[in-house]
Amino acid sequence: MVLGLTTYLEMWTMCGCSDKSATTGDTAAVADGAVFVVEDMNCMHCVGTIRGALAEALPGATVAIDLDAKRVTVPHASATAAETAMRDAGYEPQLIAA
Repeated sequence: MVLGLTTYLEMWTMCGCSDKSATTGDTAAVADGAVFVVEDMNCMHCVGTIRGALAEALPGATVAIDLDAKRVTVPHASATAAETAMRDAGYEPQLIAA
């Protein structure tokens, strides 16, 4: 199936991907946590997918996501599980601070 530009743009807007700027979570609460750069996190749809994967893998953990900086911060003890959850969700996180 080949999508025309109009159809692609309509789909892109429908899923909320037009919202390209956000920080979610309490960054102060996990300021000393493990920090990942997720270069393929591009929109709020990606943020929602990553947040859902982390909520399932790390129940009750404080997670901060900064879409503009493409960073995800989780508690240190949860770094390995967080990386696995993000990879299983289809993303390629790179640990930059542990």
